[in-house]
Amino acid sequence: MDIQHSVFSWRRLGLLLLLPLIPAVAGMMWQGKPDTAREMTWEEAQALPKVQWVDARSRKEYEQGHKEGAVLLNAEEWDALLPGFLDSWEPGGTIVVYCASPSCGNSHEVARRLAEAMPEETILVVKGGWEAEKAAP
Repeated sequence: MDIQHSVFSWRRLGLLLLLPLIPAVAGMMWQGKPDTAREMTWEEAQALPKVQWVDARSRKEYEQGHKEGAVLLNAEEWDALLPGFLDSWEPGGTIVVYCASPSCGNSHEVARRLAEAMPEETILVVKGGWEAEKAAP
């Protein structure tokens, strides 16, 4: 084995070892700062042609009322609820996540997890949460 082939092999090995870290690094970058570029209002979200609504609130809050057609998917029950979301999901649309209020971070956490699992999908977060929807005229 010559030195050039040996260097190439080490570079390839190094890249292969780094590949699994890419989603983790992307997730840390997402968590490290608010992602306002991925936020929109209820009105903007409702105008989209094909939307899969995701309610990131607690099960109790969801059962008390939610957006028609919304699927419950929160961080607390992620493993149990993800299969139900995947059953209802139709590729090619926009996934819109909401939580309880403007101060609630659950929608961003669920959106981050979905983005890690489905990087090719468009995932947005509603500004103001469910409170903003209920307050709308």
